[in-house]
Amino acid sequence: MKRTFKTGTGITAREHVAIETAADFRRLAAAWNKALKELGAFGAAAQEAGTVCAQIVNSSKGGVEGTDSPTDFARLVAKCIRLAKAEIKRGNADEAARWAFKAGEEWQRACFKWNWEPDALRGEKVGAGLRRAAHETNAQHEQMRARRASRMSELVPKIGVDKAAATCAHEGLGTFDAIKRQWLRLRKKRDT
Repeated sequence: MKRTFKTGTGITAREHVAIETAADFRRLAAAWNKALKELGAFGAAAQEAGTVCAQIVNSSKGGVEGTDSPTDFARLVAKCIRLAKAEIKRGNADEAARWAFKAGEEWQRACFKWNWEPDALRGEKVGAGLRRAAHETNAQHEQMRARRASRMSELVPKIGVDKAAATCAHEGLGTFDAIKRQWLRLRKKRDT
């Protein structure tokens, strides 16, 4: 079984297969050298992306899929790889480099989208739900907050924050801690 390890943190963390023995290294090096000989440096480096993209395109239904769909990205990456290889054959290093860079850029964008977008969209939905719930909760408690603020405004100049909060709590306007926190937040907003 292959042992893996991670490098990087957060969104840029990535997993690698550990090369644990000399035999593992020789196998890996032989595969790379074979790809270099058969495909050239760019072909060897682009082999994984090309294979994945071909599988995606071949498994698509053939219809038109939306922008940024897996098939759309796969076709774009495959096209950039094809154009880079064509320019390499022509001996046009500048255009070959341009298309190779574009292929790499689009491949990374596709991988990022495929790996992170579902979680990001889920997080966006959760965040929207939390904001909506907070707004509803705030709306439910608006009258009580207004009554607390009004009563605290009357009492604080006469007896101080702690005694005013205790009095409000005794009058059923909430707990001492909640009343005091609200008052201090309210003061902070007005002072800035």
